[in-house]
Order: sequence, then structure tokens, then C-alpha cells
Amino acid sequence: AVCSGLQVLEHLQDVGEDAAAGRVYLPAEDMARFGCTPADLAAPVAGEPLRRLVAFECERARELLNDGRTLVASLRGYGRLAICGFVAGGLAGLDAIEAAGFEVLSTTRSAGAWRLLRRAVPLYLGAILRRGSA
Repeated sequence: AVCSGLQVLEHLQDVGEDAAAGRVYLPAEDMARFGCTPADLAAPVAGEPLRRLVAFECERARELLNDGRTLVASLRGYGRLAICGFVAGGLAGLDAIEAAGFEVLSTTRSAGAWRLLRRAVPLYLGAILRRGSA
């Protein structure tokens, strides 16, 4: 689930770049559901249909990454720390897209250190409390 969530995030971060190269990784079924066309992906800024689609895909990625919390709790040592970093980094990336109003065309959104720490610390400490031992 973690890798799938990170892959969805990567596609969302690269919508504009991919569209410029003739690639579309957003699910066609979801694009149709939200009334989003390939032309919307080539616009200078995201219109409302694309923003709604990105919000939906962000929620999908967030659910996949949140499923990884149990994996973090099941691990110990470096493995726990590494997977915690992947999950927290993904969630922070989604937070950055959401904070930008789901605008994914005009700029690339980076999570930033504060968002990453805000996600990583509670996730790691929660895993320790659930399972015990760092």
C-alpha cells in the first residue's frame, strides 16, 4: 500500500510535466468522472475539474499511505525508521498539494522539512507506543 500511495503522489506532482511530454497517468475513468480532459492537463493552471480530480486522487493516496501505519508499527530499528520516513514523506507531499488548493500545473509542490517532521514524529512515536521498543 505504501509504494502504491507514493506512486499516486508522484503522478500528481508531475501532472503538468507529464502532460507536456504527452503522458497521462491519471486514471481515465476518474478523469471522465470529474469532467477532466487531456486539454485540462495542458493548461497553465489547474481548472476546477482538475482540482477536484487531484483532491480525489490525493485522498486515494492518503488512504494507501495511512494503511502503511500498521507496517511501521510492525517493524523495529532502521526498518521502522525508513518506512516511517516514506509514509511521512508521502503524507507531507499530499499536505503540500492540498495546501496549494490542489494546483499541480503551475508549480511543483515540495513537502518541506516542517511538514515532513509534523508527519514523521507522531507516526514514529505512535508506532513505538503501539508495539514498543525503538
